[in-house]
Amino acid sequence: EMGDGMNVGSIIGGGFRLIREKAAAVTVWGLLYLLAVIGMTFLMRPFMQTQMQSLGGDPQVALAHMSGMVGRIFLFGFLFFILYVILYAASQRAILQPERQGFFYLRLGMDELRLLALTIIFVIGFYAGMLVVVLLMSLLIGLLAAATGSFGVAAGLLVVEFLTIFVFAVWFCTRFSLAFPLTILRGRIIIGESWRVTRGRFWTLFTAFLVLFLILLVLWIAVSLVTNGAYFSQLAKDGLDPVAMQHAQQQQMARQFGAITATTVIGWVLGGVAGGLTIAIWGGAVATAARQLTSNLDDIADTFA
Repeated sequence: EMGDGMNVGSIIGGGFRLIREKAAAVTVWGLLYLLAVIGMTFLMRPFMQTQMQSLGGDPQVALAHMSGMVGRIFLFGFLFFILYVILYAASQRAILQPERQGFFYLRLGMDELRLLALTIIFVIGFYAGMLVVVLLMSLLIGLLAAATGSFGVAAGLLVVEFLTIFVFAVWFCTRFSLAFPLTILRGRIIIGESWRVTRGRFWTLFTAFLVLFLILLVLWIAVSLVTNGAYFSQLAKDGLDPVAMQHAQQQQMARQFGAITATTVIGWVLGGVAGGLTIAIWGGAVATAARQLTSNLDDIADTFA
């Protein structure tokens, strides 16, 4: 392996260093994320209020209202996705191209368009690969079940199939995880280079990403416990009774999409903070890994240029 100095600690530290060194930018990213969440809440509010009013009533009313909202929800969801790409690109630009600060590293240009295109390519590629895995495993399960005449074998192999799909997803996402920062770094859509530079470093990247995932999971669980504490408390109290669960869900919907209270505002703010930290930690970590794995390659290219 190359002496790139990359290890689990350096990758994790890259995201947290970004929070420390670019606190103003991270704050702005969190505010933009917060505004998007508030916008989505107000967009969903009329639909959810109609849903609550129609509970136990005529389902056709809710269905008709929902059909009128689908277009707006889809459009806003797509705009939210574009915003997330812009914020994700900014977090990586702050590591890879710190001289391009501008307005807190935010842009809406070719880098962001390339990341959008790359996302579409990977979604298609991922699901195509997963489809192949599922078909092959399903064929194998069918053949073995027919040969043995045992449904127990088939059930066991079904578990193996799910594990295989999970392993494929983890492997795919890890090996191609650096395509996004490399696309920003190189100024063109990059796929193959991510595959090359991550060769022999899968476990380092996987371990770092797993630790970061667990950290962010704890963060979002903490936010959820604060904002949805009453809902979880009611579920714990009433157990798995279907009627009680439906009642708890109705009350939770009323809290989320009813009158705006201090708890609602606190939930928005905590969501914005968690969103900004997630973008900075994950984007900064992935960009740090890309920078460390390509630094030697760049030095060699400069030497022979």
